Amino acid sequence: VGDTVSDFSLPNCGDGANQSIQDYFGDANVGWLVLTAGWCPACAEAIPQLMDIESQFSARGLKVGFILGEAATQDSVPDQAYCQRYADRYGIDHNKFFLDNTDGAGFRTTFEHIFPYVDESGAFALPFTAIINPQTMEYVYADRSGEDIAEVINGLLDAEEAGADDAAQP
Repeated sequence: VGDTVSDFSLPNCGDGANQSIQDYFGDANVGWLVLTAGWCPACAEAIPQLMDIESQFSARGLKVGFILGEAATQDSVPDQAYCQRYADRYGIDHNKFFLDNTDGAGFRTTFEHIFPYVDESGAFALPFTAIINPQTMEYVYADRSGEDIAEVINGLLDAEEAGADDAAQP
């Protein structure tokens, strides 16, 4: 947290084309990355809640992007068709999902750019969430980083709105 995230691209589940994370979040005030897996029961429980939060704050510029790194088992690699079925399970637009399974390793590309805050054993929990400021590409929140996610999101949204208000002043 505090680092600038260098841009990276992942295949979008909608059309399979590589898409830049910076471009994906380019029209947002807050970029919320959620790492998920098909085998993950905690992810299945969290995704509808996360979409509720996004719907509450999307008008203020919150945008969620899901990164699917594993399919039905921890060692299975999702493909585009699996990713689309996964998105359909939650009624979410395929274009909000990305695949990260470089060389058969889940989340490899993402973790080359975003530190996952692993525990003492080197493990991380799913779903894993990270917040990025799309204007600066600053990594401002990660699970286990010690920050409160609601405060971080509200702080970024409030700062963006204050900046827009200042720009509107003559």
